[in-house]
Amino acid sequence: MTETQPLVADSSGATWTADEMMSIAAARELRDGQACFVGIGLPSTAANLARRLHAPGLVLIYESGTLDTRPAELPLSIGDGVLAETALSVVGVPEVFNYWLQPGRIDVGFLSGAQLDRLGNINTTVIGEYDEPDVRLPGSGGAPEIAASCRQVIVVMRHRARAFVDQVDFVTSVGQGTGPGDRERLGLRGAGPVRVITDLGVLEPDPETAELVLTALHPGVTVEQARAETGWDLEIVEELLVRPRRPRVSWRRCARCGRWARERPGRAPPRRRGPAGRARARALRLARLHAGDVAPAGRAADRAVPGDPRGPPRARRLAGAARAVPDGRPRR
Repeated sequence: MTETQPLVADSSGATWTADEMMSIAAARELRDGQACFVGIGLPSTAANLARRLHAPGLVLIYESGTLDTRPAELPLSIGDGVLAETALSVVGVPEVFNYWLQPGRIDVGFLSGAQLDRLGNINTTVIGEYDEPDVRLPGSGGAPEIAASCRQVIVVMRHRARAFVDQVDFVTSVGQGTGPGDRERLGLRGAGPVRVITDLGVLEPDPETAELVLTALHPGVTVEQARAETGWDLEIVEELLVRPRRPRVSWRRCARCGRWARERPGRAPPRRRGPAGRARARALRLARLHAGDVAPAGRAADRAVPGDPRGPPRARRLAGAARAVPDGRPRR
């Protein structure tokens, strides 16, 4: 049975769990168009959340060999059939590592571990001495390749003193090694861990020392809490970001069209537009596009040719259609 997570609340009464906060923080780090190497759990939740909200062009690559998959629901494992059903292509696991990961074609990779030290090195092998360990952990899997070859690595794990140690018992996945410049000496092409997202805040490597420092706190968390759960003398940046609580959003369904619209406290409900209003708004957007106020998007054939005052072909066709209805009313 899974352990029920305690709810965290703020002064306004809003509640969330630690996993929800870490998933949201990790999703904010992903950008549209990036290729992301995804694992099951919080990384999968964060990547799919980012793809739904602000990064529709995010390319999700799972270790099982599914490329650019777009699951409608969260997969249960890397072998879940929904990943293959919605993938652009399915390849073998060796091809994922040999052709995509090791040559540096992955922008972002997610990792976690049992121990993390001040330089971002991760241990998922043993706790204690290697020959006679106190605890033998599952092992590395593909984590060393992700840490070595991804352009950026995001670590997601709970912030506890037993996990955030001064020096790991075994280096399974290399972070910054022994200090600045160690990755270059080892021939590792990626930048290593650029963010460590925990249930208390966000840590980033210092540009000079490569040591992890606290750069952001989640709502309701104090600096003293973060330092108490860290096994080294945690440094704090001068401009510490305290993430604000997002305004609560409610949804309302339109009685006419059945669509859902967001409402926020203190704001007027969205205005209902009839067919004539929608046609006027569309004609205005087309006029701005034709005038060059809005950069055209889409395929190369739809983009404007430099020096051509007529605008892109698709804009010309749509603008002509708009001029056929000058008053904005749809033709019957």
